[in-house]
Amino acid sequence: MSVQLAFRTTKDMNPQNDDDRENIIQRRELELQERERAIRLRELEAEIYGRDKDRDTPFYQTQKNEPAESSLKRGFKNFKKWAKFIGFVVVGFGVVYVGIQVGIWLTYALIVSVIGFIGYKMFLEKDESNSK
Repeated sequence: MSVQLAFRTTKDMNPQNDDDRENIIQRRELELQERERAIRLRELEAEIYGRDKDRDTPFYQTQKNEPAESSLKRGFKNFKKWAKFIGFVVVGFGVVYVGIQVGIWLTYALIVSVIGFIGYKMFLEKDESNSK
């Protein structure tokens, strides 16, 4: 510091320069305050309009508040489930039974047809070798 004081000119010692210097400092402070206000204003706008990607807004899972079901309603739902199950079982057995019955009748028809064909070939068809 002592070296700097020795090299100061008389111009720096002038009181008018001190006033100019203070004005310059005040002007710079005002500019700095304006910049800070502008930055803060941009931050607030980004926060309001959701343009700030760094901050995540908290997400809360919501649930619908449904009134408790009465026991009659629950019983009816349970009854419907059981009725559907029993209906499917009965229909399933019915389809299987009908399928088996149709298969049995087709088998009977096939067996009778084969026996009839064999009987026809053995007894009713004319033997061409004997007729000459």
